Amino acid sequence: AKAYYFHNSGWIYRPIWMHLVESKGARIVFYYYSYNCMNFKSIEGERQINYGIETMTWTNYLLWDEQHNLWLQRYNKHPKSTSITGPVWFSDSEKEQIIEEDALMIFDIPPFKESISLGFGLDMELHLPSGPIKFLEDILKISKKYGIKTYIKSKRLESNPNIDKRYISLLNNYSKSGVISLVDSRISADKLISRCKATINYPFTSTGIISFSQNKPTIYYDPTNFFHPYAVSSVECIGNEKILEDWIKETFNY
Repeated sequence: AKAYYFHNSGWIYRPIWMHLVESKGARIVFYYYSYNCMNFKSIEGERQINYGIETMTWTNYLLWDEQHNLWLQRYNKHPKSTSITGPVWFSDSEKEQIIEEDALMIFDIPPFKESISLGFGLDMELHLPSGPIKFLEDILKISKKYGIKTYIKSKRLESNPNIDKRYISLLNNYSKSGVISLVDSRISADKLISRCKATINYPFTSTGIISFSQNKPTIYYDPTNFFHPYAVSSVECIGNEKILEDWIKETFNY
């Protein structure tokens, strides 16, 4: 083969055989299918980088935007070539779902059970069940108030037994009551975003950047108010319920 592509599910060490094929002229390319890989700045300042970033020795990288590029150049000093490609499409399904043009699309990050989340030792509460639960409750209280048709694509909810049961129950109750419509998780975010009016994203799922690239109104909503408002330079991160409501009212002309 002339080129071999690897993605960020396994980023720390290159397989040894790659050195052989590279010496014979093959191109080795490392790409990110997710943007949620950086040590995004909190209100209090810089945070510790994820393990393994400094030791990566890939020679070619495909990156989403200039912030992504600057982050990699700052923390990884190994010789490399980088190209900014924009969001990288990764998977899709033949499944279809009608999305109303004036609808709000929510992209969450379902929380693990608290016993598992605490074991990650993270410096924030966002990945404890209380964060995603408040994220969902705050948005849906506002969208229901103004009668905004709302959908949610929830990540890997059906296939992961470690997802917090309270969150699953909350989501199902909202769905049964008609407050929100669940989208098949196999349908690509890119396709769903192209069909809706605006998106609200849990920090820092890649869908915020995909929405921005499609010129859709979009924000990150951080119910714990942990992150800096411009932790992602291109998409604002809102940490206040009142500001969230103001954004929704302005976006949907209320």
